[in-house]
Amino acid sequence: MSNFQAKISSKIQTNRPKLSVSSLKTYVSILFNISKKINPENDSVDWFSDRWELIMDSLEVKTIQTRKTSLSALYVL
Repeated sequence: MSNFQAKISSKIQTNRPKLSVSSLKTYVSILFNISKKINPENDSVDWFSDRWELIMDSLEVKTIQTRKTSLSALYVL
């Protein structure tokens, strides 16, 4: 796990301490991949709050279920 993934995981665990391990791993993976796709140099969790339009545009090509899970991950973050 990279340092950035650890930051994401820590933030999610703070926001949702009772989240299952499998959901945590899924959310971290989704958020890391969104960030890597849009801004590969990113290493700040706060980056997500300023990039809603870019994130939503990147999700348009995904299936409905993938979008739902991605939005859930963003909401928890």
